[in-house]
Amino acid sequence: MNFLSKEHSVYRIILVVDDHSGERLLDLARHAYVWAVQSNDNDPWATKIWQEPAVDSDPERYGLSTFARLPNESIDDLVIRLLEMIEDHHGAYAHAPAWSEIEVRGASPSQAIADAAKLYGVTRIENTSTGFFLRRANC
Repeated sequence: MNFLSKEHSVYRIILVVDDHSGERLLDLARHAYVWAVQSNDNDPWATKIWQEPAVDSDPERYGLSTFARLPNESIDDLVIRLLEMIEDHHGAYAHAPAWSEIEVRGASPSQAIADAAKLYGVTRIENTSTGFFLRRANC
């Protein structure tokens, strides 16, 4: 699993909104930067990831951040809120290259998500068995 290809300049971020990802976070964080929702299943694995030695010298390319779900926040609102945070940390003003793909796990694409994603230059949304991809031309 190589999430950054110099030939295609793909810089993938993985957004996990599934409360039950648990151990799967380990593998994901070794191959991309992961943003994962805090939960009883995810938190112990996040701690384990933070205790492991870094796999790369670029801490914005590999690793994990966690975030809390706000009270009564819908999945759509959660994904939309995190798009802004991801853009702030991995967009053109924070990282070169900027993210070109966000793999969302634990949600389905909606019109509200599609509309918000367009604000960040997303031109394609593709369904997967675990969620969907948001793709844009590399910045």
